[in-house]
Amino acid sequence: MNIKGRWGYINKEGKVAIKASYYEAGFFNFGLAPVRTRRSYRGWGFISHKNKFAIPRWFNNLGNFGEGLAPAAADTRWGFINVRGDWEITPQFEDARSFSEGLAAVKIFAPVSAEISRDFLFFKSFLKRIYFLQCNIAIKNLYILQHNQH
Repeated sequence: MNIKGRWGYINKEGKVAIKASYYEAGFFNFGLAPVRTRRSYRGWGFISHKNKFAIPRWFNNLGNFGEGLAPAAADTRWGFINVRGDWEITPQFEDARSFSEGLAAVKIFAPVSAEISRDFLFFKSFLKRIYFLQCNIAIKNLYILQHNQH
C-alpha cells in the first residue's frame, strides 16, 4: 500500500500489517521483503513479516528473492545474496534480475570476472538484444546465469 508516497503492507484481511514508512518496497518471498528506508545512498535492506530488519540496510538496491537468492547492488555492481545476506555471487554485474526456474538475467561490464561460484554456469545469450519486460528497454551484453541446484 502507498500512503502519501510511503510504502507499507496489508494482510489478507486488508488491515495494516506494516505501517507505510518506506520510500520503496518489494514483495515478500522467503519471508523477506526488500525495502528502502531513505532516499540516500545505501538505504536498502530486507525486513521480516514482523517489520524487523533481517538483512541490514546497506545495499544500494535490491531485487526480490527467487530460488533462495536475491539480486543486490553494492556501490555500482550487482551480485546475488542468500537469505542470510551473504554473497553467493560477488558483485560484478552492471544489472541483475531475480532467479526463476534456475535462470537469472545479468548485464555485464567488460571484462567480466571469471570467479563465479562453481554452482553457477555462465551462458552468453545468442540474442543481440533482449528486452526486460519490467522497464521495456533494450540492453546489450546480456547473459544468463544458471543455478545448478544439488
